Amino acid sequence: MQFLFPNFLWALGLLAIPVIIHLFYFRRYKEVYFTNVKFLKELVEETASRNKLKNLLILLSRLLALAALIFAFAQPFLNNENQKDLGSSAVSIYVDNSWSMNAKSTEISLFQLAKKKALEIINAYTDADKFQIISNDFNSTNLRLVSKSEAKDLLEQVKVGPKIQLLSKIYAKQNQTLENYPAQNKHAFIISDFQKNSCDLSLPEDSLIQRHLIPLQYIEENNVSIDSAYFLSPIITPGQSVKVVFHIKNYGKSDIENLRVNYSYNGQDYPLSTINIKSAKEIIDTLTLNIVSKGWSELSIKINDYPIQFDDQYHLCFEVLDEIDVLLLYSKSQPEELIKYLNAVPFFKVHTQEQAKLDYGKFKENQLIILAGLSQTSSGLSSELRKAMDEGTNILVFPAADLSQNAYKELSAAISFPNINNFDRNQREASKINMDADIFDDVYSNPNANVKLPITKGMYTFTANKSIEAILTNRDQSLLLFRYSLGQAYVYVCASPFQSEFNDMSKSPEILLPFLFKASISGSKKSRFSYTIGKDMVIEWKMQMNSINGEDSRILIKGPEEFIPSIRSNQNKVIIEIFDQITKAGNYQILKNETSIGKLAFNEDRQESNLSLYSESELSEKYGSKYDIINISKNTDITNLLQSKMQKSQWWKWLLIGALLFLLFEGLLIRFLKSK
Repeated sequence: MQFLFPNFLWALGLLAIPVIIHLFYFRRYKEVYFTNVKFLKELVEETASRNKLKNLLILLSRLLALAALIFAFAQPFLNNENQKDLGSSAVSIYVDNSWSMNAKSTEISLFQLAKKKALEIINAYTDADKFQIISNDFNSTNLRLVSKSEAKDLLEQVKVGPKIQLLSKIYAKQNQTLENYPAQNKHAFIISDFQKNSCDLSLPEDSLIQRHLIPLQYIEENNVSIDSAYFLSPIITPGQSVKVVFHIKNYGKSDIENLRVNYSYNGQDYPLSTINIKSAKEIIDTLTLNIVSKGWSELSIKINDYPIQFDDQYHLCFEVLDEIDVLLLYSKSQPEELIKYLNAVPFFKVHTQEQAKLDYGKFKENQLIILAGLSQTSSGLSSELRKAMDEGTNILVFPAADLSQNAYKELSAAISFPNINNFDRNQREASKINMDADIFDDVYSNPNANVKLPITKGMYTFTANKSIEAILTNRDQSLLLFRYSLGQAYVYVCASPFQSEFNDMSKSPEILLPFLFKASISGSKKSRFSYTIGKDMVIEWKMQMNSINGEDSRILIKGPEEFIPSIRSNQNKVIIEIFDQITKAGNYQILKNETSIGKLAFNEDRQESNLSLYSESELSEKYGSKYDIINISKNTDITNLLQSKMQKSQWWKWLLIGALLFLLFEGLLIRFLKSK
């Protein structure tokens, strides 16, 4: 036998008080005169014996009532191998508040059920215990132990939101809080739907922390999500028809029919056709935007799928450029014919640099760099070209005639330029345009039209270092124009010099002009048209530095939420530190002195779109050896369940009842057992 509060046992000394009162209680007798008392002797003896028994029973009742009351305050319990030591408790409760908890249970959402069960856990403990309420938000108030009343207030403040945490992080936070706290009992509860994509718990080592899992199961849900959307072209200009690709996936177990898709472009809603999606299947579709004016634009693609709706919209922001920077590098004399064609391409802003007077700092500012007739390439030029490619700049090479095999050796090492074999002056005629490549896929309304193809009288053959894609092919199957991807961009190679004596491509403007334009806006680097809440906490954003420098360098981000981020400069970029300041998806403006200087789009993390979760049997099989898995499928009251599971002694209740019974017995003795 042990006691939860043994200090109260000192009060057993109070039992001496009724005894002392009983021993030293002298009753006053009333004097009555009788003529003859010899007949009273037998009556007096009988009455004294009866009164003595009554007084002893009253004394015993009082002693037992007082002892029962003292033991009730001391709270006795048995300490056997099936019971934990009782004492003060530290309790950590994790309430999953991610979007997936909006799924329905039998009557209410899983999130409402989770908060209800968390409150029942709190009520299972005493006012002397300490509590931690933790959610996916990881607020400072959620990472410390508080009183019972404060815990209830913190629980009420937890709201459903976009943040997601792996359960391994929750486990670590609970350990961090509980391990060093001086409490005899430590309990960690995880209340969640236990989605498979976030449930990465490991089996804990033996410790003093008792761990409990409370899985919440939803009714079978169908969830359809717009998983992603992006533009095929990284550069968008006015007058261009751009295609937006979007992915819609059905994560449910039932087929979905007649799902309506629509989109909003700069605040104007437009309908799209309805779609049918089979269970666990994905549809990839496109919409076409006709770009009219320059500047920043907003696009939101929408579906209507109840009740999981956080992934029903996908937001994009993009800038329509009024000019595209193109840099032409030449050896000695400017290639006038090529410059004329570049100036004829709409939106091109052409810059020229002689090879002997290069400004490497300007390379990254261009969408396309053209090497026209360079007789050799240095290591410095080659390395700077590679850096520009890492930023998304495409490279186009028109080689000089009669180059040696080692002329582009440094270029080959830096950007995997194909090895030059020989320069053949035989005449060749192009015969095929690769219409499947994105360079020409939307250029010609009639792919079978009679387009004049170039003729060459001098071209190289190459040994490719990487997988290449043909763009123009000669009749003998040799390649006149091809490309390969490297890093974040493409390298385009023409096998023939641009000079008219070797190549009459300048006489085929229906090929050359669209090729130059598409080569500048294509790229394997996908421009960032949107960001993910909770993941993209720091954003690298190209911005004119003079737009933020000055006396007031603050900028304001305004949209569904409004805040001032911290910013810092990094070369030709601005680092915008978002961190956890955005919790609502949507399109946001970047304001400087109330003037919009750009836009950002934020979307919810799609990790929870897949509602696949661990069943109770799977959790038992995986974690049952180290975790106490609490089944609440029958709406169990966790308050009573925990008190039973933790085997906290309820003897104090019976002792209080016993004290009341003894006092009642004393009253009955006094009332009905009359003294004679």
